Amino acid sequence: MKKDTPDKVKMDEYYLKNQSFWLDLKIIWLTILKVFKADGVKK
Repeated sequence: MKKDTPDKVKMDEYYLKNQSFWLDLKIIWLTILKVFKADGVKK
C-alpha cells in the first residue's frame, strides 16, 4: 500500500516525537511479519 506524502510526514513526525527502543523493536517486528506474509505483493 502506497502512502501519500502527508501521511509519511505524519509518521516521521510521530517517530521523532516517540523515539524509543521498544518502538524500534515494534517497527522491526512488523516489517518482518510483512516480509514473511508477502503483504502488499501482487501475485
